[in-house]
Amino acid sequence: MVAIIGVDWEGSMYEVEVAWETGEILASCLFSLFIGSLIVLIATSRLRRRFKTTTAELTALSGGIDSLMEELTLQGGTARRREAPHDGDEIGLITRRIRNLREQVQSSLRHAQSQAFSMIAALSAEYRSLYYVNLAKDETVCCRADAVKASWKAGETFSYVQALQDHVAHNVAEDYRQGFLAIFDQACAEKEPEGGPVLAYRYQETSEVGGGFELVRIVRIGPGELGVGFTGVDAETRRAMEHSKILRESLLAAAEEANRAKTAFLSNMSHEFRTPLNAIIGIGEIAMDTPGSAEDMRGRLQQMTGAARQLLQLVNDILELSRIESAEFSLRELVYRLSGQAEEKCREKGLEYRLEVSGILKYSVYGDGAKLGQVLANLLENAVKFTPAGGAVRLKVDAEARFRNRPAVRFAVRDTGIGMDKDFLPRVFVPFSQEDCSSTTVQCGSTGLGLAIAKRIVDLMHGSIEVASEKGKGSTFTVIVPLGEEEAPERAGPASAAGGGCEVQFEGRRILLAEDNGINVEIVQLVLEGRGMEVDAAANGRICLDTFKASPEWHYDAILMDMRMPEMDGLETTRAIRALPRADASKTPIVALSASAFSEDEAKSIQAGLDAHLAKSIDPVLLFQTLGNLLSRSSQQEGEADDIANGSASAESARGPA
Repeated sequence: MVAIIGVDWEGSMYEVEVAWETGEILASCLFSLFIGSLIVLIATSRLRRRFKTTTAELTALSGGIDSLMEELTLQGGTARRREAPHDGDEIGLITRRIRNLREQVQSSLRHAQSQAFSMIAALSAEYRSLYYVNLAKDETVCCRADAVKASWKAGETFSYVQALQDHVAHNVAEDYRQGFLAIFDQACAEKEPEGGPVLAYRYQETSEVGGGFELVRIVRIGPGELGVGFTGVDAETRRAMEHSKILRESLLAAAEEANRAKTAFLSNMSHEFRTPLNAIIGIGEIAMDTPGSAEDMRGRLQQMTGAARQLLQLVNDILELSRIESAEFSLRELVYRLSGQAEEKCREKGLEYRLEVSGILKYSVYGDGAKLGQVLANLLENAVKFTPAGGAVRLKVDAEARFRNRPAVRFAVRDTGIGMDKDFLPRVFVPFSQEDCSSTTVQCGSTGLGLAIAKRIVDLMHGSIEVASEKGKGSTFTVIVPLGEEEAPERAGPASAAGGGCEVQFEGRRILLAEDNGINVEIVQLVLEGRGMEVDAAANGRICLDTFKASPEWHYDAILMDMRMPEMDGLETTRAIRALPRADASKTPIVALSASAFSEDEAKSIQAGLDAHLAKSIDPVLLFQTLGNLLSRSSQQEGEADDIANGSASAESARGPA
């Protein structure tokens, strides 16, 4: 192999290549330097912007910190002055402020914690011992030891289940163990008890540990965590038990007293009911079995009627619950009417009677004259009843200056009778109360209701009733009732049955009677037919309504309506009649005949469209007086209607044909 090597001994070619390579390297370094400078410039610009933003945020944070620090330090009475940041020292200033803020917050937390611990200690002071229970770990920590029964020391940890079992077995009385365990079962349940997170149970300890009463209170702190506190409540519990015992004994004594009063009342009522019933039945049997003259028969019937009215008055006394009504009445007429009745009874019994009155009788008064008369009549009747022959009864009526800011009248009923014991006076107005049922009250027919009813009536009239009595010397009852008064005008004589001064003719009048009781139908028919009236009877409300519908207009002059009937009662039947599309439906008088005598029942009757309400048994005088007033008014209305009709017909005739 042959090689030919050429050598450039002068080196010109190498110089050119070295110069070229050097230029490339220099150009590359310059380019890299330019690019690096540009990158550094861009990065520095972004960093400066980021630094400015961070500085602004730190400045705002510094302002917030200053405000918070001022609020914290103002509570201590010294406010820190906000420092002006020096250029370039913002971060250092913010750091110092954050450090100060942390110290302030820690100080506030320590203060709040101290207050909380103090509050907890104050609230738990009533507990003799406190425990924290962790159910999941079966662990109990003694937070406050029992100074009396030092079972565990403060800070000691023990088993919850074992401690509960030992406490129930040795400290809880047997009668309370079931309830004690039940309250802990409720506290340990997953679902929160209905009464809330706090449960309490009062129990008695065993005699071995003193037998006192304790209260355990359980608080559900969190899931599976309980707070349990024990405190002694022996003194409070025993005071409550003593009070409860006294209350039970008082209620028992009141119940026994009420039972004795009820027994006495039922005994008296049995006597009072049987006496007139025996008279009615006995006289009726005598009348049927014994032949005699018409005069003898009339006398026996009068005796039966008197006994029946006595029985009716007894029922009215028992059921007296009517409200007080206000109307004008003559005080003079009331006093002299009652005084005349009392004087007659005193004369029959051999008693002296005296009436003392003042100028108050020249006034008419506003009030319930019937109820006031009932009160006075009862007091006068008792005075006569309980005063032996040879004694005296006095009624005094005068004006009371003012009573509850209203003019008032005072009535005093005084007697020289048997009087009452001072121990009985507080119960004299109690229903069914009687001082002595051995002789006098049974003989005189007392039921123990009269004074109770009188007291109720006086209370409803916003008045007062008082009694003063001495055993063996007599009694004085004083009644004061406020009554609006004005001088009485001249009064006309008593109104006639028609109410307009003209006598109503009952003969030929047609009456529709709605009554489901056959005996009552017969009685009413005999009473009405005795005055020449025609009576059509309907056995219930439905038949009454159908009978009225089928009759011509104005066929019936009045309707007597029983309130309690099958099919339709009296109120429903009356409403149906009043709603009929005929001229006489709203004008025909309808009178209620009801065994219910309460004012509420009367109000219901009037609201249903009845014109009057009469209580059974029917008083013929009152029945005809009521019918007379209603028929007179109905006749006037019919006459006015006829005049209007005749006037219209005359006007049509005067016009003549068109």
